[in-house]
Amino acid sequence: MRRRWWRAVSCLAVVLPAAGCWLQPGWGPVRSGHNPLERGLTAAEVAGLAETWTVDLGAEPVLDPAVSGRGVHAVAGLEVTTRFLANGAERWSTELLTDVEPSIAELSSVGPPSLRQGQVLLPVAVYRDFGPGSGIHAFDARTGADGGRVGPRSTGSVTVAGDVAVTPEQALIGTDAIAFVHVTHLADASRSWNMFVGDGHTTTAAVGGDRLLFAHGGRVLAFTVERPDCTEVIPGVFTCRPLWERTLPANATTPVLSVDGATVFVGDAAGNLWALDATDGAVRWRAELGGSGTRGLGAAPTVGDGRVYAVATDGSVFAFAADGCGAPTCNPLWSASTGGPVSRQAALAGGVLYVGGEDGALDAFLAAGCRRPTCTAVWDESLGSEVTGGPVVAGGRLLVGTADGRLIAFRPPR
Repeated sequence: MRRRWWRAVSCLAVVLPAAGCWLQPGWGPVRSGHNPLERGLTAAEVAGLAETWTVDLGAEPVLDPAVSGRGVHAVAGLEVTTRFLANGAERWSTELLTDVEPSIAELSSVGPPSLRQGQVLLPVAVYRDFGPGSGIHAFDARTGADGGRVGPRSTGSVTVAGDVAVTPEQALIGTDAIAFVHVTHLADASRSWNMFVGDGHTTTAAVGGDRLLFAHGGRVLAFTVERPDCTEVIPGVFTCRPLWERTLPANATTPVLSVDGATVFVGDAAGNLWALDATDGAVRWRAELGGSGTRGLGAAPTVGDGRVYAVATDGSVFAFAADGCGAPTCNPLWSASTGGPVSRQAALAGGVLYVGGEDGALDAFLAAGCRRPTCTAVWDESLGSEVTGGPVVAGGRLLVGTADGRLIAFRPPR
C-alpha cells in the first residue's frame, strides 16, 4: 500500500487538479501501463465511447502523449504541443532544433514527453552532433516557456533517445541510441552516473523501489538506482556490474514491475511471457504463447489489478493472474484477438484494457474477462492509420496518436 500511495502523491504533485493523469510512457516509472487513478472512464461507459476531438499535428507520427492538469502534451516530429483536454484547442506549441542545420535536424529525433513538477521533459537526439541541441529539454507545462536543459546532456557528455522515466525521488532514467544508460539525480548531481551497455538494442528502463531494469537484446538486466559497482573504461565512460541478469530465448521487451516492485514481467520475441523475481531474476512462472512460432511479444506487458496482460505481434491478447497459477508454466485466464498486428503496450484503466494496432484498429476489452476462455472487444474503432502514440487513458478520455499525424480523443457521451 505504501508504494501505491507514493505513486499517487507523485502524480498529484505534478498534475495539480487533473484526475487520472498520465505522466510518462507506461504511466509511471514502473512502466506498468496501468493508470490506477482513472475514475472517469470505466467498464460501464466504454461501449459508448465516441470521438470528441481530433487535431492534425502534421505529417509526422504522434508519439505517446502525457496528460497533466495543464492539458495533453504530445510530440510529432520536431514539434511539441500542449492541447486542452476538453476540446483539443492549442495552449502552446514549440518547434525544436530551429537553430540546427535543416539537413541535420531532419535526421534528428525527439522522444515522447514525460512530466515532472510542472515541466514537460523531452529527450532530443541530434544526428552526428553531440553538442548544442541534444539532451533533455524542459518546458513549462502551462506556458511552454523554455526551461533549459536538465539531466545528462547538460554536461555535454551523453544524450538520451527514446524516452525518460521520472522517479518520485526526481531521478531521470534514460537510454540512448549508442547503448548508454543514464541516471541523473536532479537534487544531487554527485549521485548521477552512466554506463556503457554494449552495441545492440537497449529498451527503455523501468524503475521501482531501488531497482532499475532494462533489456539489451535477449538479456534482462537489473541494477540499483544508486551508483552500482562500476569501472571507468575510458574517461567518462563506465561499465557496471548488474545485480543480476537473465538471458531469454529471443529479444526481450521493455520490462515492467508489479506495484509492490517484487516481480518483473517481460516478454520475448519467441512468444514467452516471464515473471521474474526482482531480487535475483529467478523465474517465478512463465507462459508459452508462441503458437506456430510466428507469434512473438514485441510490446511490454501491462500489469495491474492483480493481472498481467500480454499482447502478441499478431494481435492476440492474453490475461494471466499476476501471481501465477501455482505451477512453473501457466495458461491464460482468457484470450482475445484484435485481428491485426500490435507492437505497442496496451493501456489498463477503469477495468478496461485498450489495445492499439499497426493497422489502425483500436480495441477495448473488459480487463476481468467475459466468463469464457475467449473474449471479444466491447468497443472498437478503425482509425485508418497505425497507432503510434498511446493508448493513454486519463481525465475520462482515451487518447491516441497516429502515424499520419493525428492526436485523437474519445469519451463517452455526457
